[in-house]
Amino acid sequence: MFETPLNQKTVTVRIKRIELCDLLLACTAISSAAKADGETGKKWDDLHDKLCAILDDFDKKHAS
Repeated sequence: MFETPLNQKTVTVRIKRIELCDLLLACTAISSAAKADGETGKKWDDLHDKLCAILDDFDKKHAS
């Protein structure tokens, strides 16, 4: 029987909305720095997109 590698498992994290926004800003900054160094920044762009989708979903659910 094969077990899922630990890094492939889903983790539930509870943070404030503002902290999620801060993570989005951090991903943008890291991606920009990577691109300035000649790298693609894809890892950070993908993470940014994933976090942004979570934020958009949260905002839709909590819209007044």
